[in-house]
Amino acid sequence: MSIAEGSGNPERDTRQFDAIARGSALECAAILDAFEVLGLAAGQELVEPREPLEKTGSMLTKRALAEVNRGK
Repeated sequence: MSIAEGSGNPERDTRQFDAIARGSALECAAILDAFEVLGLAAGQELVEPREPLEKTGSMLTKRALAEVNRGK
């Protein structure tokens, strides 16, 4: 949701929404880790739900690094 909200806003707002979305992806990944540690799900069961989180987190990290490299 945060990525979609930020897409139509000024650049500064977009960066903020991206940061929020990245944090949300990390929180979701942590929840999946907790499921595994608590024995609520096996490692193989968590591969599919982790993939989009990893892709989204990676994309948002790359966007943030690109902004830093551009000096913004």
